[in-house]
Amino acid sequence: MKNKKEKKSSIKDLLSESQYKAFIKLVAYFFFFLIFIIIVLVANGMNNKLPRYQSQKATPEETQESLSIKQNKLLENNHNINYIIKTQDSEYIINGTIKDNVLEGYLENDSNIRKIKLKDNILYEILNGEEIVLENLFNVNLLNVNYIMSLTDTNRAFINTSGEIKTYEYGLYLDDMDCFMTVYTNETSITSIKISHNGILYTLNFDK
Repeated sequence: MKNKKEKKSSIKDLLSESQYKAFIKLVAYFFFFLIFIIIVLVANGMNNKLPRYQSQKATPEETQESLSIKQNKLLENNHNINYIIKTQDSEYIINGTIKDNVLEGYLENDSNIRKIKLKDNILYEILNGEEIVLENLFNVNLLNVNYIMSLTDTNRAFINTSGEIKTYEYGLYLDDMDCFMTVYTNETSITSIKISHNGILYTLNFDK
C-alpha cells in the first residue's frame, strides 16, 4: 500500500508547484474538449434521425427558376379541377376542366348545381344555352391560373420542403388587403393552391 501511495504522488514530486498546476489545467482542458466533442457527435446523430424538413427564403429569381417548368405544365396542358371556395356564409364547389385557358364545369352551392364557364376573368352561368354573368360571389381573379402564376413571378416566397412535397408560401397585398397564398408541388407538377383573401379561402386542386 505504501508503494502505491508513493507512485501516486510521484508526478507531483517530480514537477515544481507551477508545473504541476499547469499540468492539472492541461488535463482539465483535455476532458473539457473531449466532453464537447462527444456532445456534438451525439447531437449530429440525433439530427440525422429526424425527418428532412427545410425552410428557406428565396429570391424571385430562385422561385421562378424552381417553378417555371411546373408553371408551364399547368398553363399549357388541360386539367381536371376541383375548386372549393369557403366564404363566411357559404361554400362553393367547382368541378370541371380547364382547356385552352377556359374553365367549364359545374358550380355547386347549397344543393344548387349550375353549369358554368370561366373565360377572360368573367364567370358565366350557362342557362338554356345562354351565358349569364355571375357577379359578387367571390374574387374570380383568384380562380384564374394565369393570374395566380403572375403573382408568383413578382413576389418572394418562403420555400418549405418535406420529402417529395415542396410548398411556396407568399404574403401578398391585393385590393388593399392582405392575401396569403401557398402553392403545393410534387417533383413534377403543381398539385394545388390555397389562397386566403378578404375572409374567403380558395382551394384549387389540379389533376391532369
